Amino acid sequence: MRILEEAKGLYLKGNSIRKTAKMLSSEYGCGISHEILRRKLKDAGIVRNNSEAQKACKRSHLPIQKIIGLYIGDKISLRTLAKMFKSNKRTIHKILEENGISVKDSSEANKLFNTKYVKLPFSGDEYEKAYITGLVKSDVHARAKSKYTLRLTTGSTHPAFINMFRQVFEKYGSLYVYPVKYHSSYQWNITADLDFSSFNFLLLNNNAMTLNYDKNTFISFISGLIDADGSICIKKVREYFQYVIKIFGEDKKLLEKIKTKFYEFNIKSEIYLYEKKGSVRILRGRTIKYNNDYYCLEIWRRENVMTILKALSLKHPEKIAKRKLIYDFENKGFKKWNQVEDPIIELRRKIKDAVNKTVEDAQIKYENRNKA
Repeated sequence: MRILEEAKGLYLKGNSIRKTAKMLSSEYGCGISHEILRRKLKDAGIVRNNSEAQKACKRSHLPIQKIIGLYIGDKISLRTLAKMFKSNKRTIHKILEENGISVKDSSEANKLFNTKYVKLPFSGDEYEKAYITGLVKSDVHARAKSKYTLRLTTGSTHPAFINMFRQVFEKYGSLYVYPVKYHSSYQWNITADLDFSSFNFLLLNNNAMTLNYDKNTFISFISGLIDADGSICIKKVREYFQYVIKIFGEDKKLLEKIKTKFYEFNIKSEIYLYEKKGSVRILRGRTIKYNNDYYCLEIWRRENVMTILKALSLKHPEKIAKRKLIYDFENKGFKKWNQVEDPIIELRRKIKDAVNKTVEDAQIKYENRNKA
């Protein structure tokens, strides 16, 4: 009885009757006739016809448990499994079905392939949504990688920006940071793959929404813009100093809507052409060519700047450090440039050193990668 049960198991795994008889003879040390074995298996109702036998023979070499493990545990597709084990999709599909494994249809399989890494849906928080919208409005490229994945890509020489970008998006999806060569200099690019269905608002041209934001949502939007492509400046004006907030961009219509919204809150701002299309600048050894007119919205009145700074929900460490410095100057009642010059120079030095180190690291990593 025990031999018959083992014979059934070997036969059902795809072994022929002759091979099954030979394997049993070897294990039990006695001759087992394949004709007798055929009769016993036929009585049990499991003898295959010729067509089934040919199919089973083709599958006998396949490691069934390994295939099941790779499909369920590692989310390997049928096509990939077929290539791995020199088989075909139909055979792999049949093996899984026979072992009680639910096989996904094409749509489910494509979704699984495109969502191999976990992507969590957006939280739905309106302030966070406004902040992210502002952040991506600047120098962040958003595109649909697939119908399941929205990809964001940007680059920087500032480690503070890279870390901030990571902080904002890593809770929602996979991030990749990699070095690139930009003309004759180096920087780090960062890519975030997000859930398309809940982040597709980043693909919308929603400039009109800016005017419909309530005050707190608008400030969240502005916070994102400033973190990405704005600046908080402390400028020398003769023997005194001045605070200035700047927001840059090619989209003049958006800046005009922002100016209108600021006016609703008694914040005065001005827009001017910062760089003309085709102009070239050298910034920290990098040649920057402007493909379009580049504008700047500027807020300079001290009381307006302080009002905005207190409201902003900044995440960029450099911008936060500058705001902290301004608070410190205000608390101490400083008015003259010589009172604030040293801490300003020290903060600029720290930022510059961090940028230089990051550029060097990007160059080393890039060159090592391209040598391999």
